[in-house]
Amino acid sequence: MSNIIDAISALRLKQGRRLVGTLSPAVRQLVERCGSAAHLVADTLLVADDLVDNHGPGQQAYITACEVGDAVGDLVYRPLLSALAEVGAAAAAARCRHCQPRQPLRLVTWNRSGSSAEGLHDLIIGKGGTSDFDIMLEFDGPFRWAPPGAEPADIEPRSAPQLWARPTDNAGFVTLHWVRTDRCGHEEPLEALPADSVRRMMLDFCRVRMDGEITPTGPAVNVNKSDDKDGGIDFVFCLLVRGWWPAPVWPDGAPWDTSFGVHLVPTGRPGSKTESIEYRISLSRAELLAVRQLCPGLRAAVKALKAIKNMLKESGVAIGDLLKSYFMKTAALWVAQEPHGGPRTGVTDGAHRLLDWLERRLDEEWLPCFFYPAINVAAELTAVQRQAIIGSLRLVREHLTPLLMTCCEKRQWSLNTLLEGRPTEPLSERQLRLRLGRTLLRRAVLEGIRLRPTAPCWESWWSANIPSLARAAPRLLQWLHHMMSGTHRQQCLLLMAWSVVDPADLADGEPMTSPVGDVTVTLDVTPLTRLLTDSDLVFLLGEPAAVAAWCRRERPAGLTAEPDTPRGRAELLLRPELLLRALGEAVPREMDWWREVDRETKEAWEGNYRPPRTYQQRREVLERHLRLPGLLQFWLRVKLPEMDGPTVVATAGLWRRRLQQLLSGDRLRAAYDAAVGRWPDRWQLLQHYLAEDDTQGKSAAGAAARVSL
Repeated sequence: MSNIIDAISALRLKQGRRLVGTLSPAVRQLVERCGSAAHLVADTLLVADDLVDNHGPGQQAYITACEVGDAVGDLVYRPLLSALAEVGAAAAAARCRHCQPRQPLRLVTWNRSGSSAEGLHDLIIGKGGTSDFDIMLEFDGPFRWAPPGAEPADIEPRSAPQLWARPTDNAGFVTLHWVRTDRCGHEEPLEALPADSVRRMMLDFCRVRMDGEITPTGPAVNVNKSDDKDGGIDFVFCLLVRGWWPAPVWPDGAPWDTSFGVHLVPTGRPGSKTESIEYRISLSRAELLAVRQLCPGLRAAVKALKAIKNMLKESGVAIGDLLKSYFMKTAALWVAQEPHGGPRTGVTDGAHRLLDWLERRLDEEWLPCFFYPAINVAAELTAVQRQAIIGSLRLVREHLTPLLMTCCEKRQWSLNTLLEGRPTEPLSERQLRLRLGRTLLRRAVLEGIRLRPTAPCWESWWSANIPSLARAAPRLLQWLHHMMSGTHRQQCLLLMAWSVVDPADLADGEPMTSPVGDVTVTLDVTPLTRLLTDSDLVFLLGEPAAVAAWCRRERPAGLTAEPDTPRGRAELLLRPELLLRALGEAVPREMDWWREVDRETKEAWEGNYRPPRTYQQRREVLERHLRLPGLLQFWLRVKLPEMDGPTVVATAGLWRRRLQQLLSGDRLRAAYDAAVGRWPDRWQLLQHYLAEDDTQGKSAAGAAARVSL
């Protein structure tokens, strides 16, 4: 083992040199000039990004809109899924009319989960990313759940069918069985819904109905189209065991209330004697709520470490897929419980804590699941693999500051303002804080204009989100619009500017507590505009003197002070429509640049926001499936060549019958109206973001700050 460790250490030194060589000159120069204060760059800019992107009610609104779109798509997919489930149930190895249900499983809902729902993804509109989208397809059937654990006693036939989750030797994994009745002729409970059979059903469904590269991965089937700019979509079969919580009882009032239950997903522990039929306990719903409540610094640290993992891969010092994103998320949930692991944790400090926790747990050979500590989420790793991960964690720790700074670059933060001056001139902490304040203020002005209410990009946004949310969740629609607006982005960026600059450099900038309540603090933005230099004003205005002259001459509404005073400057720069009017009339060439920005943003949003399919479009697709005789059998033979002839005929016949049933009478209209109507909130999430008696969103932190003119 010592030879292995020595070899890994030598490899890490070599990888470290290679990694440093991949850093941009800007990052290397900034790290050198800032010295011990360099951590402030990531601590400020990455937290600003998290504040912008992870607005609680707005994030839930986005997920809700996605699920409404999924429900509309389900109208086309459900007939095939139903046929595959029926054929699979009929082919079950052992049948008993006393303890097994006569009807097959049915699809209940599509629920978003994973990083895209939790706010830990790296996706950027118009540019994509590496994160995938996780969709859990929740199935149910005509059965009840028996208490998990010990084998239940035989039941009367009228109490059947009941499904029993039998624990395996590995914590977190179960096998499913039908509870015997007193009339059953078999001695042992029959296997129920073997995991390999439902995985095959999901794989067959994706192969028939989806385009692109289709890859089974654990309990999921990943579908990645050739033109996707992300990690594709993971489709996961799941069952909800309501009311069951196998881990220790949590305190009352925990946001992941145990009464909801857990999901089971079809994947077994490698090497287990029952691997092919095992299900794993999934705590996706609890994890979603808990991750959204992490403090911004810790949440940003997780996203940064995920990005750094990709950097290692891109630079040729990859550790493969050994270091799972799930390990990082688990670490963050545990670290958040530690002293000083809460709201005051910065990104750099948070990343160090995560790296330390992961190394310590991997060295101990036990990485406990946060909600179910008896589960070792790294149990499948070998000793060599654990040491390889530990070596990579140490490599990241040694170069953490420049790597975090590179994350800022990849998040489209310009470091130009921070690099002003001679390349070898040291920057004091005060100078760096002032420059970070200027960087944030410049971004706030630009984002206010780019996402102003009259920007052309909003046309595609409204066409996509009004049909999705206006009926399904109208109160969420306003929060999604707020989260995407330039106003929200300005507020977050200005708040971070206030936070990073030393109060002594913000003369006359005293925070004011709102008289309306005790959770809102109003900050005056005027002192921040004193930070702007002449070069900043040229960058934002083109010709500051010409703009100032126009303001004095026209005296536009909304401008109450001279444009060259801090107050007048704030009123001009943070009112997008007024600023664009001034630029258009005083410096017309600047408008050419903004028209190009509008065009690029509009095209990016059009590619990202597409209206849900209409009722007529769904009907036409379904009717096309029935128009040509033999079409369904042809698809099955082409897409599933290994399926035998009789099964193809049976599946196609059931598929056609379910299509005809859906198209008969007003069934499709009723199903479509239900899909775009009131959102069912199957995971009971809305209560955590909207109060019952008002329209005020409740943020995860329970507090708000407003930056005003």
